[in-house]
Amino acid sequence: MSEQLIGQRQVVMTTEQLLADTLQAKESIALRSDMTLAWDERSASTAVLTSTPEQLAALRSTSARPVEIMQSAPRVSRPELRSLPRLPSGRRGTEWLTAVDYAKEHGHILWCDDRILRAVARSQGVASFGTLALIDACVQSNLMEPREGLVMKAELLRNYYVDIPFFADLYSTAAQADGWQATAVAVAVSRPGAWSDPQAAAAFVLNAASQTIGSLPHEASAWLSAAYAGLYRATLPSHRPRNLQVLSWQVITQPWVSASSLPFVLAGLHAGREDVADTDAPLRAAITQYYGALVDQFGHITAASTLMSLFALTEGEDKATAARTVLTYLAR
Repeated sequence: MSEQLIGQRQVVMTTEQLLADTLQAKESIALRSDMTLAWDERSASTAVLTSTPEQLAALRSTSARPVEIMQSAPRVSRPELRSLPRLPSGRRGTEWLTAVDYAKEHGHILWCDDRILRAVARSQGVASFGTLALIDACVQSNLMEPREGLVMKAELLRNYYVDIPFFADLYSTAAQADGWQATAVAVAVSRPGAWSDPQAAAAFVLNAASQTIGSLPHEASAWLSAAYAGLYRATLPSHRPRNLQVLSWQVITQPWVSASSLPFVLAGLHAGREDVADTDAPLRAAITQYYGALVDQFGHITAASTLMSLFALTEGEDKATAARTVLTYLAR
């Protein structure tokens, strides 16, 4: 894909400093341990994160590709910044500014997928674009078929390209290529940018969970966790309880939810709630709404039996929530 996109430009060049920085990043990842010390904001303490050998191998492979691309491109040396006068001369950590600096001096256009760096370029009068814009331009100019553009964007999405706008076909193509496993696409769903169309995003997640609940139920849990966290982050505080109740209601009323799958469904919703430090009020409200619908259809006795049977294999706390729902609803 990179070769095809690079071929759409007359000349693509970089700086020696950018290559050196990318090489350093590759070497750092090659030496990375399977354990990483991180800061957990919720507990205000350090936490140890572990990576599987497969995750490390994928990360190392990904880090090698930018080096290969830069090594194959024409390069210029830019040992110091010349066209960004407001920065102190010789300042360290300016490798990624060398491209902006060179483009400004020579009137070039900056191809960059870092939004902040593009903003810096624009502030300096340097025209810039990202890979998504290049794909769109190729499609609009009939240099690329729409389906080909979709597949390219899906490949970016599968490789953790940040904040690609949500389109059901695009996200479904990427998720299907990943075997519906909750990896990079699920990370995208957990970000607020994927929820510009909440109904469409929710429908996508419910379909993704349905694809995996029978064979890979933990993947279904991960999809639901990502959805809860993403919708929470995308919603104004005043609307969060209602929106998350609606999402929880949509989840627990899916035709594929049963006594055997509900523990994984609830695990996903709980994980999403914990990820954003939310209360369990939206889920409790959804369970109450669900029980009320059962009562309207079957009456209290049958509804109580149906709800408790559905929660038979869930954790003790969830069973207690179901029982409390029955008792408090009867007391109304």
